[in-house]
Amino acid sequence: MIGNDIIDLQLAAHQSDWQRRGFLEKIFTKSEQEIILNSRNPFQTVWLLWSMKESVYKAFVQQHFRRFFNPKKLRCRLFDVNRGTVRINGIEYSTRSQVDNKFIHTIVSADAFFLLRIGNSNRQEDVYQSLLLAFSKHCGFQQTDLQLKKNAIGIPKIYKDNILLKNSVSISHHGNYWAFAFTN
Repeated sequence: MIGNDIIDLQLAAHQSDWQRRGFLEKIFTKSEQEIILNSRNPFQTVWLLWSMKESVYKAFVQQHFRRFFNPKKLRCRLFDVNRGTVRINGIEYSTRSQVDNKFIHTIVSADAFFLLRIGNSNRQEDVYQSLLLAFSKHCGFQQTDLQLKKNAIGIPKIYKDNILLKNSVSISHHGNYWAFAFTN
């Protein structure tokens, strides 16, 4: 299982007012709110924690096959700007983040290997084809033999010759950025 999330910081600055009344209380636990308010860059920290929650949410849904909206159920802990953990239902996931002045990207994987690409196309088909190309090169398959389909709850899956492969896939898009990752 794998999860990733990417945040376009310029778009987040224009679309969301994280300082509005009730926003932090709705999304973040008390300890997370303290982390945000005590950080040198609260705006960046809001979106870092959100990215951590979202990447773990995607991995959790892959494992448990049920969607929900309860961001406070996912509790973050930061070790530094690039590493943290998120706990949900007694399970702790380790996260790795890349913080840039343009985007924040977080990934969580229970498997040892993943491949990640970050790009800036806004077309879903471009992202899917880029993922299939990277996957085909990594695994030695013909790209034309591969398909990407989402299951009933929206989890992307890779098929080879119409046979479901066991590799986990995660796709993320926000604003001008997309990212994908898959397990070996």
